[in-house]
Amino acid sequence: MEEQLIKKDSKNLINNTLIFFMKKKIFILGAGVWQLSGISKLIRSGYKVYVADTRKNLLEKLINVKKFHINSYKISELLNLIKKNKISTCISFNSDFAVPIINKLNKKLGNNFYPKNIISTLTEKISFRNFQKRNNFNHPYFLSDYKKIINYKNYKNNFIIKSNISSGSKGIFTTNTISKKSIFIKKCQNSKNNSLDSKIIFEKRIKGKEYGGNCFIKDKKIVDIRITRKILKRNIVIGHIYPSNLNELTKEKIKKQLTDYIEKLNLDNSIINFDLKIFKKKIFVIELALRGGGNGLTDVIKYSSNLDYDKINYEKKIYQPKKKDSFFYCSYIFGSNIEGHIKLLNLNLNNYEFVLKKYIFKNKNEKVHKFMNNSQAIGMIIFKIKKLSDFYKKKYLFDKKIKLLILKDKNFI
Repeated sequence: MEEQLIKKDSKNLINNTLIFFMKKKIFILGAGVWQLSGISKLIRSGYKVYVADTRKNLLEKLINVKKFHINSYKISELLNLIKKNKISTCISFNSDFAVPIINKLNKKLGNNFYPKNIISTLTEKISFRNFQKRNNFNHPYFLSDYKKIINYKNYKNNFIIKSNISSGSKGIFTTNTISKKSIFIKKCQNSKNNSLDSKIIFEKRIKGKEYGGNCFIKDKKIVDIRITRKILKRNIVIGHIYPSNLNELTKEKIKKQLTDYIEKLNLDNSIINFDLKIFKKKIFVIELALRGGGNGLTDVIKYSSNLDYDKINYEKKIYQPKKKDSFFYCSYIFGSNIEGHIKLLNLNLNNYEFVLKKYIFKNKNEKVHKFMNNSQAIGMIIFKIKKLSDFYKKKYLFDKKIKLLILKDKNFI
């Protein structure tokens, strides 16, 4: 009898061990700049990581992962790949394009997923503005019909052209400095080409300071919210500062408004990345996304609070945050002013105690594009400051320290 129990216990132990290792497998879609940090954390946490991407050059940079270079994001092919490797968990880090694909994969695998209309609302800018309009949320004046947009006479008056479905700041243009109608139409066409569905949205630019952040929803309630101050240059996010220095009343108003969105969308057990503006005490939610934030947002939150939103993404739980200190934690993203190949790239910050971490995303001899959106970043620096005004002093120092030489290439693609 005792021998049978031992055999039974041994069998259970083996089965539990097998289940444990099955759970440790995880599939990641996307190997871009803002996915690297999350992937490395999964590896350090003991997961067996499988990464798929259409971009072979990005996959080549990854180590200690199983890599899949794919030609397209066909659900059937991805599903076969996942089932073949007996993977049950699929996620992506900070990637807009991956959200609907991961959602479809989770539906096919019998995991939690969102209805198609919710995914559309949170990945398509036109759908999101229409959602705001239907529910009487603050939103800018906008047009989505292409013919009406290119025939709009008052286009110079503080408007923005945006791709309907894209990642980061791709296909975004302001119209204030556009001098001719032909240039305006060209910008609209450029934005259209950057959009996955060849649609654009044209909207009035809201004045005021811009903020970003992440929040974690559990049991349909916000259990944690972190708000950053965004630093932009020509509509490109070049940094985040945390804490945002907003007063408690304003932070509560933001939380209340995001709660209203969450209730209308019926969101649960998710990370939400948000962008908003505050103008004349009114809160305008610019975007919501079913993912974490890029551009160093998760890094600055982690250094300040000890809450790691990359880990929250796959663990779906909050650890005890550390006590607030007197520092502001910042990210600074930099790129190239021209297109070409990297001849020299060096950034020596070893003697600066306020520098917490630096990332270099490109290698010597690698092709680079002019820094027009965040996917074209060359590097990022995470640092801390005592005063908000010190951000630009440190940025000036970093710009002097960055040794970057780009060789122009006439045949650059």
